[in-house]
Amino acid sequence: MSRAGEPARDVRCPGCGNLVRRSGLSSHRKTQSCVAATARARLREAGFIEGLWKDREREAFGVPTERARTRKVGNSYSGALWEPWWASFVFRNWPGAVGARDHADLLRAFVTKLRDDPEATRAFRVVRETWRASEYTDETRAMLVDFARATVGTVDADAEVREALDVLHRALVRRERALG
Repeated sequence: MSRAGEPARDVRCPGCGNLVRRSGLSSHRKTQSCVAATARARLREAGFIEGLWKDREREAFGVPTERARTRKVGNSYSGALWEPWWASFVFRNWPGAVGARDHADLLRAFVTKLRDDPEATRAFRVVRETWRASEYTDETRAMLVDFARATVGTVDADAEVREALDVLHRALVRRERALG
């Protein structure tokens, strides 16, 4: 509590949100916990999630990654790998073995589209949420490849599948905008 006319002694840290003394804010901003919390918030806002390990295959396909000291280990923080939210889902469900993916050119183009086009990423988030209700099967893998073909607009895409996915995409985007 501050007295009338006196400035407040405690302020919220703009990075991590903790309540600290105004006189100690500069020192607090240099602590490992504040740096880690600020980095986590920045990365989550950018659409990243903490990944498990560095994957050369994902790196070869152009998936962006960031390393930040956000993982708590004892009394300090160690570097953790962060990747876009869609990377894990796409690479776990794309047909083919690691290093020998089916439709590798399509996967590369799809990753580029997700990385560079926010509207495609948003549409993929909505469609993935509808897939989350069902179990991930070979049908999900086929739908993922079909969605990638429709998103990238390849010549190989079946016109009927492309039109159906385009209609679904527009409907789901409208639904998400209406629901917030």
